Amino acid sequence: MKKLKAIGVSLFTPAVVMTGSGFAHTSSGWDYIGLSEFKHRDMDLHLWFTNYVHSGGGSFMACVDPTSGTYTYALWEYDTTESRKVASKRSNGGCLTFKNIGDYVDGSNNKAEFMLSTANPEGGDGVTYWD
Repeated sequence: MKKLKAIGVSLFTPAVVMTGSGFAHTSSGWDYIGLSEFKHRDMDLHLWFTNYVHSGGGSFMACVDPTSGTYTYALWEYDTTESRKVASKRSNGGCLTFKNIGDYVDGSNNKAEFMLSTANPEGGDGVTYWD
């Protein structure tokens, strides 16, 4: 019986670690709104950008694939005429939460358009967006 308990504990521990890492799902109150990659390069700013997604404002979360280094990730409001940096955070990946962003909701769709940038010189992999 002791052997089974040890196996049960080792199987349970990773689930707790994964849940505690901040990866979101709908049962935590976040709604999935999209997936993108850092595939648009701005040579002047030396940044990689994702596509934009629509947000209802309030709080917004971007979950970035883990990287081998710590980089600056910035949340931008996308507009066809001009994009503005909203906030930035340093991270080596994981979920980045941006709060109190309702002021960026605009337009006829009453949504904000957000995209993420990274200073990682190689761009990066995927970003999952939650609203």
